[in-house]
Amino acid sequence: MAKLAGAKTEENLRQALAEESQLNRYLLAYARQAELEGYPQISRLLRALAESETVHANSDLRTLGAIKETRDNLQEATLRHTRLGQEMYPAMVRTAEEEGIRTARVTLDYARQVELIHLELLKQAAEHLEDLPTGEYYVCPVCGNTVFGRPPEACPICGTPGSAWMRVA
Repeated sequence: MAKLAGAKTEENLRQALAEESQLNRYLLAYARQAELEGYPQISRLLRALAESETVHANSDLRTLGAIKETRDNLQEATLRHTRLGQEMYPAMVRTAEEEGIRTARVTLDYARQVELIHLELLKQAAEHLEDLPTGEYYVCPVCGNTVFGRPPEACPICGTPGSAWMRVA
């Protein structure tokens, strides 16, 4: 990322990015819950607010110089997924296991496994930047597993039926 003239301003932008990003995720989770509880208008409001937070986060990223050409962005995404899947999540899984918190261990291990799948998808995209096959991706709503083409009958990570997967066109 590009260095800004003011160290405090750069720190502030990074903090704003973190907060906006987290708020986006919270709002989307709240929207899903509102939908499940039968509050479609509340869900729409929360999704709209989440989209606004995405605008803020994207602005922070641009100001920090973090958005580059696609090849560079894929490389950065690959580095981040490698760190998550091979360093951060394995340590977190071990800690949850040591502390006997099964739900956290399962959640964190799902994320670990999926980050490694994402890593492979990113590598394929980088290798085939100009000739990547077109089509849809599907995401498992329980563990986040991501596949190209069509979902499996059941998720190999968490067992969720393929019919429940979310299509990303």
